[in-house]
Amino acid sequence: MMQLYDTLTQKKTVFTPLSKTQVSLYVCGVTAYDHCHIGHARAYIVFDSLKRQLLHQGYSVTHIQNFTDIDDKIIAKAQKQGQSIGDLTAYYIQSYFHDMQALNILPASVYPKATEHITIMQAAIQDLLTAGVAHQDTNNDIVFNINAYSAYGDLSKKIRSELESGHRGVHGDGQHFVLWKQAKSGEPSWPSPWGDGRPGWHSECSAMARSYLGDTIDIHGGGEDLIFPHHENERAQAECCSGQPFVRYWVHNGFVTTDHKKMSKSLNNALSIREILKTVSPMALRFYLLRTHYRSQFQFSYAGLAASTKSLQKLFQLLDTDDTAPETDAQRTDLGGYFQAVIDYLDDDLNTVGAIGVIFELAKYCQKTGVGRSALRRCLDHIGIIVPSTKKLSPELAALLAARETARAEKAFEKADLLRDELLHHGIRIKDTRTGTSWQWVDDYDKL
Repeated sequence: MMQLYDTLTQKKTVFTPLSKTQVSLYVCGVTAYDHCHIGHARAYIVFDSLKRQLLHQGYSVTHIQNFTDIDDKIIAKAQKQGQSIGDLTAYYIQSYFHDMQALNILPASVYPKATEHITIMQAAIQDLLTAGVAHQDTNNDIVFNINAYSAYGDLSKKIRSELESGHRGVHGDGQHFVLWKQAKSGEPSWPSPWGDGRPGWHSECSAMARSYLGDTIDIHGGGEDLIFPHHENERAQAECCSGQPFVRYWVHNGFVTTDHKKMSKSLNNALSIREILKTVSPMALRFYLLRTHYRSQFQFSYAGLAASTKSLQKLFQLLDTDDTAPETDAQRTDLGGYFQAVIDYLDDDLNTVGAIGVIFELAKYCQKTGVGRSALRRCLDHIGIIVPSTKKLSPELAALLAARETARAEKAFEKADLLRDELLHHGIRIKDTRTGTSWQWVDDYDKL
């Protein structure tokens, strides 16, 4: 049975969903104003790993992950670049999908956008006004009074009387947060019973989660930076609207740090996924991020990434040859035990560190016995690692690759592009970087 650590209770408990066959999962998505960074990669690899484990257990998973496509940062960047908000967010949403496909992230069931769900947010806000936990303040914004919700602070373990304003969406004296902001000149807005405006950030996820998954959902996930104020405020709104527990298991992954500082755009130390993928394969990055338990902080370093890449390459090299003999019955039993050990570690609060340790032990077994490569592939596949194809390069394709390199060296770029397209037709995708050119079969892990 799977066990998960719940942030609210601060305990690891057996995971028991509402349904015996289906799991509802909501994961907070990106604010679409920039390219995704390594912190995003970690979060979505974590919840992809969780989803894969749930699917292996036989559950169907309804996975909702939003896009925040209206926000102060989005408005500021669109104005700075002279772009429409729609064009800006569409570009960065496409960038998100580009990066996630490269990292072999299973797609969500639905990706709701905030701007397409204004009506359900307004209905939820009206419910909160009717319940008496929200009111219109002197600025004509609609705000939630946290003192009207006795469980406020239970998720983040914060004391209400000590809260201060200044957090994203926390208002005035720190005892309120914004549900609906009055329109400002030059900013997008929507009509409402309380005047033209737009929803507060915290109103978006709680309304969309309940709209798609119901009043109580099994798992709500995100980075630990979202515990307060975002998830605390989501919980307050949802439970005051429905009178039901909002989430059964709150699951949060730890920060990615660099030089022992949280990696974030606000600190100007965020490394974008696409920059990292100019130097390593997507599977190398995924493997590296899985080698620290999801609840621990992840200290990113290029040295660590290089070492992890080398380890993964050794596994791939082992898989580039065939078993030297048929498996015996005893060996098949051994190999099944290795796979079950991977499953058992992942069932224990998604212990990817232990699971990867088993994979390395299995690799040693393969080297010692000459069998077990299919079991090793199965284990890597279960943690989302796509093993490169072992198809051999024909002399004709090798000649095309050499001809393209010659064309690039001679700066015959139009010819090089034609050869690139011809190679793609034959199933080879070219990747040109500042450090040289590489290629992979189209069905390999490099899908960029």
